[in-house]
Amino acid sequence: MAKDTKFKLINSSKILFSERWYETVSVAEICRHAGLSNGVFYRYFKSKEAIFRAIVDDLLEYLRIELDVISGRTVAQRLHTFFTKVYRVCFDKSLDVTIFREGQYRFTDCESHLRDIYLSALEKVYGRAVDEAEYLYITAGLRFLNTRALYDKVEFNIEDIERFVLEGVFPGQTSDGLHFQEPGPFPLDLSDSASDRLIGAGLKLFGKQGYNNVNVFEIARDAGLSVGAFYLYFPSKEDFLARILNQIGHLVRFYLRSKQTSQQSSLNRELEGMWNFVNYFREHPEFYEIVREAEFVSRLWVQDYYDRFVQGYEKSMMHLDSAQSRVLANFLIGLNHYLGIELVLRSSEYDPADTIRRIGKFLVEGIPS
Repeated sequence: MAKDTKFKLINSSKILFSERWYETVSVAEICRHAGLSNGVFYRYFKSKEAIFRAIVDDLLEYLRIELDVISGRTVAQRLHTFFTKVYRVCFDKSLDVTIFREGQYRFTDCESHLRDIYLSALEKVYGRAVDEAEYLYITAGLRFLNTRALYDKVEFNIEDIERFVLEGVFPGQTSDGLHFQEPGPFPLDLSDSASDRLIGAGLKLFGKQGYNNVNVFEIARDAGLSVGAFYLYFPSKEDFLARILNQIGHLVRFYLRSKQTSQQSSLNRELEGMWNFVNYFREHPEFYEIVREAEFVSRLWVQDYYDRFVQGYEKSMMHLDSAQSRVLANFLIGLNHYLGIELVLRSSEYDPADTIRRIGKFLVEGIPS
């Protein structure tokens, strides 16, 4: 009986947390969904956070057990086992994964625990420890594509990711002559119009306090306007967030174009873009926070945000068919995304220039053994 009760609470929590933002779900709702009284909840969990963390920890333990055995006689075979298992966990445990992604946003130790599990598994794949740059190159593309496949219906073949990791993406190219420019300046490209003042206020407040903790009155006040003026330009706070995302994407893409050196090879353009991407978000870490939080408000807006980056990549991949270019574009965006998380959100002790140059080596040669 006790086991069934705990299962009902966890199952109801999974459904509600996977559908809604953590802060909008209450203990009372969990109990009501499970058909139980509020008092019963506290016999098993001290708080809402405790049951949320239990779901996250259970997923990590499940993944650890799955990756404890990595079969295959060669590196390629073992890498296939690793990628296949990670992919299957993503889809077999989709509700848990959705909750875990919010856990990564809320609790910094979640990413550290996941990283340790992956590093242990990759040591089995390669028969040696992998370093930080190798870890990023091996895992980032698959993690990003798994997310996009799960939520945005982006199709890909695991074999393509294996080829990128083992053989590289730009074979035969060289990073000779690559020069990283000094970062900046980082203009916000906002005018003094009422709508732009509201957007500027939203960028600041959402980045500092979080979307859920800011109301329309605060946004309007910070912009020096009335609440009525806010609604002249934006039907709702949710539509306002969509406009904020669009603005962030515009600012980042504009900055990357402005810093691009036209004579660079495909490899050097990618590394230069990675350098500029990371430095832009190091200057504006609040933008990373806003984009990540937006995933839990409307995935469609975030899908559009990333699709626009994909479209930019595809313009330089006319030699590939559309399916191949889309997978490669998402793989490369994933490298940027997770490098940014390490350097911007986790404040890892990576040397950005050195790490990007090492990733450039992998983009040419892969990591075969």
